[in-house]
Amino acid sequence: MIIRSLQDLSRQTDIPYGTVLDSAVYEHVRVKGMNPFEKNNMYSKLWQMINRSNGSENNVQESQAGIQKLGTTLQAHSESIIMHI
Repeated sequence: MIIRSLQDLSRQTDIPYGTVLDSAVYEHVRVKGMNPFEKNNMYSKLWQMINRSNGSENNVQESQAGIQKLGTTLQAHSESIIMHI
């Protein structure tokens, strides 16, 4: 799996993702994802993943917790992730 853009991220559902709750990114995706007039359904797909379990499943309260969660996720999905630098 190669993820090079937000579109790529929104298309995959195997690896969960989220953001810092109530951050600028969280609010941006929430507003665009819930807007019925948004022409790009990418934001709706992103919001569905980010908002799982009302946001508690995939989101964190602060960046450091997100970094720790990322390490755990990468270990769990290491065979299905291809990182390109």
